[in-house]
Amino acid sequence: MNSPEESQLGKTVPFPDHYDPTLLYPLARAPKRQELGLHGALPFFGADLWTAFELSWLNPRGKPQLAIAHFTVPCETPNIIESKSLKLYRAASATRSSRRPTRCATGCAPTSPKPAGAARAATPASA
Repeated sequence: MNSPEESQLGKTVPFPDHYDPTLLYPLARAPKRQELGLHGALPFFGADLWTAFELSWLNPRGKPQLAIAHFTVPCETPNIIESKSLKLYRAASATRSSRRPTRCATGCAPTSPKPAGAARAATPASA
Protein backbone atom coordinates (compact mmCIF):
# COMPACT_ATOMS: atom_id res chain seq x y z
CA MET A 1 0.00 0.00 0.00
CA ASN A 2 1.30 3.45 -0.88
CA SER A 3 1.65 6.16 1.73
CA PRO A 4 1.95 9.94 1.37
CA GLU A 5 5.43 9.75 2.93
CA GLU A 6 6.60 7.55 0.05
CA SER A 7 5.17 9.87 -2.61
CA GLN A 8 6.96 12.67 -4.42
CA LEU A 9 5.06 15.28 -2.43
CA GLY A 10 7.47 17.74 -0.81
CA LYS A 11 10.46 16.33 -2.68
CA THR A 12 12.51 17.70 -5.55
CA VAL A 13 11.89 15.56 -8.61
CA PRO A 14 13.02 15.85 -12.23
CA PHE A 15 10.52 17.36 -14.64
CA PRO A 16 9.10 14.59 -16.86
CA ASP A 17 10.19 14.85 -20.48
CA HIS A 18 7.83 12.22 -21.90
CA TYR A 19 4.36 10.83 -21.29
CA ASP A 20 4.44 8.29 -18.47
CA PRO A 21 1.24 6.97 -16.82
CA THR A 22 3.36 5.40 -14.05
CA LEU A 23 3.82 8.92 -12.66
CA LEU A 24 0.34 8.61 -11.11
CA TYR A 25 0.61 7.70 -7.43
CA PRO A 26 -2.50 6.09 -5.89
CA LEU A 27 -3.33 6.57 -2.23
CA ALA A 28 -5.79 4.16 -0.64
CA ARG A 29 -8.79 5.77 1.06
CA ALA A 30 -9.37 2.79 3.40
CA PRO A 31 -6.76 3.57 6.11
CA LYS A 32 -8.19 7.01 6.92
CA ARG A 33 -11.74 5.72 6.70
CA GLN A 34 -10.89 2.98 9.17
CA GLU A 35 -9.44 5.60 11.54
CA LEU A 36 -12.84 7.31 11.38
CA GLY A 37 -14.66 4.05 12.08
CA LEU A 38 -16.14 3.83 8.58
CA HIS A 39 -16.63 0.26 7.36
CA GLY A 40 -18.76 -1.11 4.54
CA ALA A 41 -21.26 1.22 2.90
CA LEU A 42 -20.33 4.88 3.25
CA PRO A 43 -22.71 7.09 5.25
CA PHE A 44 -22.21 9.90 2.71
CA PHE A 45 -22.02 10.51 -1.01
CA GLY A 46 -20.02 12.87 -3.15
CA ALA A 47 -16.84 13.25 -5.11
CA ASP A 48 -13.49 14.97 -5.11
CA LEU A 49 -13.54 17.71 -7.75
CA TRP A 50 -10.26 18.96 -9.16
CA THR A 51 -9.67 21.50 -11.91
CA ALA A 52 -6.53 21.66 -14.03
CA PHE A 53 -6.42 25.13 -15.54
CA GLU A 54 -3.51 24.29 -17.83
CA LEU A 55 -3.95 20.98 -19.60
CA SER A 56 -1.78 20.96 -22.70
CA TRP A 57 -0.81 18.56 -25.48
CA LEU A 58 0.40 18.67 -29.07
CA ASN A 59 -1.97 18.32 -32.00
CA PRO A 60 -0.93 15.98 -34.87
CA ARG A 61 0.92 18.89 -36.51
CA GLY A 62 2.91 19.53 -33.32
CA LYS A 63 1.04 22.72 -32.42
CA PRO A 64 0.51 23.17 -28.67
CA GLN A 65 -3.11 22.97 -27.52
CA LEU A 66 -4.53 24.20 -24.23
CA ALA A 67 -7.69 23.35 -22.30
CA ILE A 68 -9.15 23.24 -18.83
CA ALA A 69 -9.74 19.78 -17.37
CA HIS A 70 -12.21 18.85 -14.68
CA PHE A 71 -11.46 15.68 -12.71
CA THR A 72 -14.25 13.99 -10.78
CA VAL A 73 -13.25 11.16 -8.45
CA PRO A 74 -16.30 9.52 -6.83
CA CYS A 75 -16.02 8.97 -3.08
CA GLU A 76 -16.71 5.25 -3.59
CA THR A 77 -13.39 4.70 -5.36
CA PRO A 78 -10.83 2.79 -3.31
CA ASN A 79 -8.04 5.23 -4.20
CA ILE A 80 -7.36 8.88 -4.78
CA ILE A 81 -4.45 10.13 -6.88
CA GLU A 82 -1.79 12.07 -4.99
CA SER A 83 -1.91 15.69 -6.22
CA LYS A 84 1.76 16.21 -7.15
CA SER A 85 1.82 12.98 -9.14
CA LEU A 86 -1.22 14.19 -11.09
CA LYS A 87 0.52 17.51 -11.76
CA LEU A 88 3.63 15.70 -13.06
CA TYR A 89 1.46 13.40 -15.17
CA ARG A 90 -0.35 16.40 -16.70
CA ALA A 91 2.97 18.11 -17.41
CA ALA A 92 4.27 15.00 -19.13
CA SER A 93 1.19 14.87 -21.36
CA ALA A 94 2.22 18.23 -22.84
CA THR A 95 4.72 16.39 -25.04
CA ARG A 96 2.17 13.84 -26.26
CA SER A 97 0.43 14.23 -29.60
CA SER A 98 -3.34 13.87 -29.70
CA ARG A 99 -5.98 14.77 -32.25
CA ARG A 100 -8.28 16.49 -29.72
CA PRO A 101 -9.13 16.47 -26.04
CA THR A 102 -11.29 13.49 -25.22
CA ARG A 103 -13.12 12.09 -22.30
CA CYS A 104 -10.61 9.76 -20.75
CA ALA A 105 -10.52 7.56 -17.72
CA THR A 106 -7.30 7.45 -15.77
CA GLY A 107 -7.00 4.70 -13.19
CA CYS A 108 -5.13 5.29 -9.96
CA ALA A 109 -3.03 2.31 -10.91
CA PRO A 110 -2.11 2.65 -14.60
CA THR A 111 -3.10 -0.95 -15.28
CA SER A 112 -6.32 -0.79 -13.27
CA PRO A 113 -9.39 -1.87 -15.28
CA LYS A 114 -11.61 0.35 -13.11
CA PRO A 115 -10.86 4.08 -13.27
CA ALA A 116 -10.33 6.15 -10.16
CA GLY A 117 -12.12 9.03 -11.81
CA ALA A 118 -12.79 10.60 -15.13
CA ALA A 119 -11.14 13.55 -16.73
CA ARG A 120 -12.91 15.78 -19.19
CA ALA A 121 -10.99 18.33 -21.15
CA ALA A 122 -12.89 21.42 -22.16
CA THR A 123 -12.81 22.93 -25.61
CA PRO A 124 -9.24 23.83 -26.53
CA ALA A 125 -8.21 27.46 -26.39
CA SER A 126 -6.71 27.19 -29.87
CA ALA A 127 -7.62 24.84 -32.69
